[in-house]
Amino acid sequence: MKKICFVNNQGYSAFKEESVGGTQLQLRNISRSLADKENYEVSFITRTDEGDKLINGVHLLDGIAEAERLSSKIFSTLKMIKKLKEVDADIYFSSNSNMEVGVVGLYCSLFDKKHVTRTVHKMQMDRESILSRGLKGIVNHLGLRQADLIFVQCRDHENKLKDWFDPNTAILRNSFDIGQRKNSFYEHILWVGRRVDWKNPELFLDLAETFDSEKYVMICPKTGDNHELHERIEERASGIENLELIERVPRDEIQEYFDRAKIFVNTSDSEGFPNTFVEAGIGSTPILSYRVNPDNFIEEWECGYSADGNNCKLKIYLRQLIENDEDRRKKGKNCRIY
Repeated sequence: MKKICFVNNQGYSAFKEESVGGTQLQLRNISRSLADKENYEVSFITRTDEGDKLINGVHLLDGIAEAERLSSKIFSTLKMIKKLKEVDADIYFSSNSNMEVGVVGLYCSLFDKKHVTRTVHKMQMDRESILSRGLKGIVNHLGLRQADLIFVQCRDHENKLKDWFDPNTAILRNSFDIGQRKNSFYEHILWVGRRVDWKNPELFLDLAETFDSEKYVMICPKTGDNHELHERIEERASGIENLELIERVPRDEIQEYFDRAKIFVNTSDSEGFPNTFVEAGIGSTPILSYRVNPDNFIEEWECGYSADGNNCKLKIYLRQLIENDEDRRKKGKNCRIY
């Protein structure tokens, strides 16, 4: 029996159906799928704070500690290495933008284990981003270089990696069980993302103010310590009558918002391949992206529009999708097909 061990500090939250990032959701989906098959023993080293658990056939192991200060980071790393050794898996699967990937890679090198990793964000392979993140960025990148196999979310990531070295790569697209299309009425323009600068949430507020005959829903959980941004978003949103700001939505309820959306808007400067794009597709909702467009799929598959970082284009394309029902329905259908 092949033993496979996943590693991610927030993995347990995804199994508890809490609001988490796309990386944790994908690792949960992959690990559960493998656990359903014969001849695989699947474990997942994470932070549970509740001891070890067995959920959906996956053994969730409490092997990562809370790490805010330097001393706690060292303790967490040692705890994780101890758990990696206890598991004694054949293959270790990491995916994160922090030092976990490098630590798993080092362990696998020392103990002759296979290391599979999955890209999260292009900052893992962008020289300026790596250096700006200091030791975290460097150790993470070294983990990529050590890996026996790197799953990339799109060709763009593969090409960027090849600028650095000659990796063994394969494309592993983000995936969900799409199920049957729900019969929903379209009622709002949707934005979903964490309240951080690089996701540019205020661009969505600008759109809501400009096209004020439409209803807007903004699901925007607070994260990090940028309290100035948090307060500014809330203050601006409270003054926009046609916009509803929602702090957080349970994981099992989020798809309904995509199903009811006329248009899904992404305003990020950069991402990997957002899970929200997949969720928009499940709901037959066209995508309007400010800049993110992995492998140019939005244009190639006619799933919506990408503004290439141009504010004027963003508004032009939004007007097109609002006013042209046929174009909006066609692009939403194409998005689900994709």
